[in-house]
This record gives sequence, structure tokens and C-alpha cells, in this order.
Amino acid sequence: MSVETYEALAGRLELYNLLQEGLDDVAAGRTQSFSEAMAEIRATRKR
Repeated sequence: MSVETYEALAGRLELYNLLQEGLDDVAAGRTQSFSEAMAEIRATRKR
């Protein structure tokens, strides 16, 4: 396996892990609305 192939596969695996983490969060109810998320972002930018 070439270095390029390995890096591409490692990148995909990292992406799949992050997607699974997001799906697990949704399943566990760890979500917030868009407006709540934007309010939180705006609050941190004002500091």
C-alpha cells in the first residue's frame, strides 16, 4: 500500500468516526437548535 493510499484511507476513517460521533450525539439527544447554536457563537465572539 502506498503512502498516498494509506493517508486517504486514514482520512476516510477519521471522517467516518466523526460522522458516527455526530450520529451518536443525535441518538442520545445531545443536540441544539440552529438559533441556540448561533446565539452561543455570537456570545463567544463578543468577548
